[in-house]
Amino acid sequence: MVTKKAALTLLITVLFLFALMHTLFQFLVYGGNNSISGFLVGKVGLGEEIDSSVSPLSIAFLIIEWTMLIVIVGILILRGRMESKDEMATIVMKDKFKKEGNTTDLDVLYTILKEKKHLKIGTVAKIFGIKKEIAKEWCETLESGDLATLHYPTIGDPEIVLNR
Repeated sequence: MVTKKAALTLLITVLFLFALMHTLFQFLVYGGNNSISGFLVGKVGLGEEIDSSVSPLSIAFLIIEWTMLIVIVGILILRGRMESKDEMATIVMKDKFKKEGNTTDLDVLYTILKEKKHLKIGTVAKIFGIKKEIAKEWCETLESGDLATLHYPTIGDPEIVLNR
């Protein structure tokens, strides 16, 4: 199953490659002097003069492509910052739950997971100050108890998702 993040990453990659190839094609091959294709207005007979000005349609396509790319990347940067703030809030949660008597780190992880519904393995490692491999083992322990499920997205860190 493709996640939203993976689909968005794929969209950005395809859009970037398309915009880059179109820009390179436009300005390197044609030197910026022709439209998107040589036959935009119609076929030109052999020996006829070709208008060498840049087509407004080509300029519009280039502007739209790069604007879309910049907007999508900006949205991703903002989302990353929001996730980072959420991760910091989760790290602070550990101390709140640790004070509740005799609890193990695995108990604290499960309590945090019940509140957050899902956590990235990297976040679990940061919360408890452990290596990602150990965090993954803890998550596998929760999974073996049928309390949570490990999810491996196409792109990015694996995450642990609470079973409902």
